[in-house]
Amino acid sequence: MSKSYTLIEILIVIGILAILTGLASLSIVSFGKSSDIDTSKTIVVGAFKEARAQSMAVVDDKSWGVHLETNKAVIYADSGSGYSPSDQANYSKVLETNTTLTWILTGGGAEVLFEKRTGKTQNSGTITLSGSAAVSREIIINSEGMIE
Repeated sequence: MSKSYTLIEILIVIGILAILTGLASLSIVSFGKSSDIDTSKTIVVGAFKEARAQSMAVVDDKSWGVHLETNKAVIYADSGSGYSPSDQANYSKVLETNTTLTWILTGGGAEVLFEKRTGKTQNSGTITLSGSAAVSREIIINSEGMIE
């Protein structure tokens, strides 16, 4: 009697390998989407920290803030009239593709403005980043201007 594999045994092994390959590829795709959201969270947190630091350092003798849009965070200097989209001093931090922002801030609006010297804000709240995968991340800004 020779020791060889039957056609059914080979087909079963190929089927198992196909299932494992499919599961692995889904995991890799999900990881990539999660990575996009984590990168976008880093971008938004960096924008808040930069604006707060500039307010505390009283750069240009102004308060600094972050204007939120669905696909970017814009750092701006407040000249007393709030965010102005045409101001040349604004600079945008664009999020990763397929990542969007939603927010709920105290007093409504889409801006978080930090006070000079103290870095406190009247616009505390929650910012949520979400993507095409069922993954989301939250950023919480308290009244002290700190990110939790």
